[in-house]
Amino acid sequence: HASAASSFSLVAPSGQLSRGQNVQFTINIDTAGETIDGAAMALRYETAYLKYVGIQPGDATTTVSGTESSSGVVNIEGQSSAFSGTGTFAVITFNIIAEQSDSTQLCSISSATTTPTNSGSTTG
Repeated sequence: HASAASSFSLVAPSGQLSRGQNVQFTINIDTAGETIDGAAMALRYETAYLKYVGIQPGDATTTVSGTESSSGVVNIEGQSSAFSGTGTFAVITFNIIAEQSDSTQLCSISSATTTPTNSGSTTG
């Protein structure tokens, strides 16, 4: 079941971004005190400027996968072993295929769900 308490934030690379350069966006997670064993989200990006290269787990996940579901959308799933708190969920790499002159947002988080860890305890 999805938890509304956890939240994701996206940290864009800083500095001058040049065509042909690989850049990394960091996706952070805050579980708001809950313990989770997995999370999934969708990341939207501007296909005119970025090409999806790959993804790697952060310190909050043991494994992470990214699948392009449609043009400009990467579905990301991560698993962890009972993570709680704040940390890096994943680091996603894009290649800059065109430079832009304005401050249009290149990447955004469009949806996210987390899976609380089942403690396995029973009452009765």
